[in-house]
Amino acid sequence: MRICILVFFTLLFSACASKVESFIQTSNEGIFIKTTLPKSVSINLQNPAQIPNTLQTKLENALVNKGFNIATNANTADFEILLNLVDFRKFSYARKINSGSVGFIYGPFMRVDYDYEVENFYLLQVNLQITNTLTKEAQKTSLIARTSFLANTKESKASLEDKIITQILSFFYVY
Repeated sequence: MRICILVFFTLLFSACASKVESFIQTSNEGIFIKTTLPKSVSINLQNPAQIPNTLQTKLENALVNKGFNIATNANTADFEILLNLVDFRKFSYARKINSGSVGFIYGPFMRVDYDYEVENFYLLQVNLQITNTLTKEAQKTSLIARTSFLANTKESKASLEDKIITQILSFFYVY
């Protein structure tokens, strides 16, 4: 009898479970670059999604602040950074709040506005390859930044770009 009840509740809960929004990170590989300064870096940003951004300018400024020189020609640079701005999206999901508890606190007439709790978040995906032009050794990865920053799209994108730049700078170990 217990087994029948257990099977019944298992089937009930699995059938009533809702779909959860998720994403798959297909390739993630660590990048470790040991170097000494001064070195030069060339940055090439591709934007097939046509997303307005300031990623290249911010990255150039951050690399200069770290002690690198920016080269306009990839053939004369010590490192070449290839960036592919893949996607910038806003995701939203809502979960239903138990209306019985809301009715208990606020009374039965205020339940309509409190039925769902909504969360918005933004994702920015950038594919990255850093090549040492002297040794021709290339390291690549896919970076995904997520934020729950509850501002407008422009400010959220700026926050995500800063996260990506911080991650890229952390790949360089300067001695």
